[in-house]
Amino acid sequence: MNTLSFATKMRRFGRDTEGSVAVIAATAFLPVLLMTGVAVDFGRTNQARQELQQSLDAALLQGLNNKSNPVAAAQASFTKQTSMTSLQNAQATFQATPDGKGLTANATAQTTLMFGGLSGSSNVTIKAHSGGVYINAFTPQNATFSVGGASGMYWKQVDLHTVDATSKADTTVATFYYQMTNSSTYTGVSSGDVGKQIDLGSNYNDVYMAMTVYTDGCGPGMVPDPRNSGSSFACVAQGSSYTTTQKQCTGSYRNQTCQNVQVTAYAPQKSSSAGPTTYYTNVASAHPQLFIGVKNGNQGVTELPANQKPDIFTFMPCGGGTSNNVGYAWEDTPYSAGSNYPGYGTWTTQDFIFNVAVTCSNNNPNYPNNTGKLTN
Repeated sequence: MNTLSFATKMRRFGRDTEGSVAVIAATAFLPVLLMTGVAVDFGRTNQARQELQQSLDAALLQGLNNKSNPVAAAQASFTKQTSMTSLQNAQATFQATPDGKGLTANATAQTTLMFGGLSGSSNVTIKAHSGGVYINAFTPQNATFSVGGASGMYWKQVDLHTVDATSKADTTVATFYYQMTNSSTYTGVSSGDVGKQIDLGSNYNDVYMAMTVYTDGCGPGMVPDPRNSGSSFACVAQGSSYTTTQKQCTGSYRNQTCQNVQVTAYAPQKSSSAGPTTYYTNVASAHPQLFIGVKNGNQGVTELPANQKPDIFTFMPCGGGTSNNVGYAWEDTPYSAGSNYPGYGTWTTQDFIFNVAVTCSNNNPNYPNNTGKLTN
């Protein structure tokens, strides 16, 4: 019969060290295990967050590259991007910025934690945000016109127009005139907004020129001066009065007295057959014999094909930079020169030759370059 007292038994238990190493080791390993699990799950979560951010950024850029339907393009790209990752329940919303110049996006997804059971949760939700803007193509913002040569017998008015993308307002921003003064050499003078810097703005969606022609050599409401003589050519208002010298005779045929007297005469009315005829660079069928990219007068250039409307990049190119100088030649007749001239189908010399010096920017949102950049 064991008669050891309780106190004695407790003293013996305190001195007994068998198995204590295992207990101490197990107790010490538990926090190490927890720290390792936290580190592993932190790394997995951070990697998943990077995957979500990269997928969202790539999708946003895809949307910016498709301005016709950016949200749908971005959404399709996001679905494809996240399908190649370990992300679960990935969702994203894309929307245009209030000013229409870009896109913003927000996304959420879930990732599995390897040691989530230790904290009571096996999944964690991660979030991502992205934003970007469209990069616009370089288009003219200012233009300066210079007339390199204007000739011919027809009177011409050339108007430069811009069309506002928002209000649809069509505005004439510059006007040029040509008036023949010598009917032998078919030369004359140019006037109007020549040499002036013209502000085209940064919200147009069309820039074009209109050339109005009168074949009698005079502008609207004007007719050739009946007093023109020799090669000198001038115009007067239709129906206007003028003083001319007229020979008047009195007496019989054999005994006649004649003298020159001043009388009032009137200019004729303008004939409807004189015009006007108007050509437009933005109408495919109404820009006969328009040459773009003229160098050294009108030699060595190709005529703009018929029934083809030139866009802003053809009509007023920036040359891939912030400035450019382009030459043009425009014939003022609707018919070709015929086979008697080299070229067969156009005139060897056009009657309106001009240059346009442009300064360009990428501030016009109506001409996207189908590219974008991230802003955050």
